[in-house]
Parts: sequence; C-alpha cells; structure tokens
Amino acid sequence: MAEKGVKAMDSAAQKAGETRVRQNLIDPLSRLGLLRPSGMKVDAFEAMQRELCQRLAYMPETHIEALRETVEDNPAGKSRDRWPAATWILDRAKEISPPSPSASPLMRALFGHAFGQQALEGGWAPELLDHVKKVRRFPTQDQCNYVQQKARDNVDRANRLKRRRDRGEALQEDDGDWLKRRETREQQCREIAEIGQGGDV
Repeated sequence: MAEKGVKAMDSAAQKAGETRVRQNLIDPLSRLGLLRPSGMKVDAFEAMQRELCQRLAYMPETHIEALRETVEDNPAGKSRDRWPAATWILDRAKEISPPSPSASPLMRALFGHAFGQQALEGGWAPELLDHVKKVRRFPTQDQCNYVQQKARDNVDRANRLKRRRDRGEALQEDDGDWLKRRETREQQCREIAEIGQGGDV
C-alpha cells in the first residue's frame, strides 16, 4: 500500500509539473510566435515539446518563468525567430534549477534495481548516488564493486557511530553532525528507491 501511495503521489506531481511547464514555458513562447527549429517536422516538434514538459516537470513555477525569459532572449535561427534545440533548453534549465536526484529517471531506476537495494542494505547508497550523479550512466557490477570498496571507510565509521549512539554514548559534535548528514542522505536514497520500486520511472 505504501508503494502504491508513493507512486500515486509521484504520478500526480509529475502530471502537475508537466502542466506547469506547458502553461509557463511552451504556450507563452508559442504565442510569441517562435517557430519550430529549421528542418524539424511538426510531429517531431510536438514530441520535443512533450519531452520538455516531462523533463522539466520538477521545476517550480518561478524557475520555469526564468527559463522562458532565457529562451525569449536567445532564439535560434538566422532570423532569431525559432525555438532553440531541446538540449540547449535543458542545459539552461539545469543552470537555473538543477534537478534533484529523485527527479531523475536514472536515479529512480538505479535504486529500484538490485544494485541500489544492495547499496541500501550495505550502507553505501550515498556513495553510489554520488557516483551515478557524476557519470550519468547506469553502473555495471564492476563499478558497483568499486564504489562499495571506496565507501568502506565511511560505512565503517557510520556503523561505529551508530553503535555508540545506540549504547547511549554521547558523540563528539563533529561525529554527530557527520552522522546526521549521512543518515539524511541515506533516507533520500530510500525515498528514491520507494519511487523506483513503484514503477513510475
């Protein structure tokens, strides 16, 4: 039931986000008269717009409006009257509003996969998240093994601190802050996994 709830909430948020992009980016730029990119057929242009709505659904309204202004000021084509390429728009969107990991289908797929589950169980999920955010590719088994090995010191430190805390021992401020940050990131990974396992990727 929890997974269905997460999936339903995520689907609703995605749909609302796509509508937000349509209303605050796609439609206003179309009303301004921006033409589809040179050589692009109508069906391909419509598909590009749908893809933009899906990919940018994570953005808040104010950031979408900032992106619209950026596109308005940087039209493509010799006559500067055409839509820029989708890749250019997506790059500008990342500058204005970097997507959170949970907004990425790649991250959802990762933590819905056995690799992500192993990382969560083994305590090295934050390192796996950082690795995939950096390379932007789904990892191989060898890469996961490498990440797990590199994370060993952090995992051991976290386990030691958790055991001390569970025994009621007071942690030094630096250790306590470090553990709190790590547990926050671990929780973030678990939330991504819940969405990924819900199938809404």
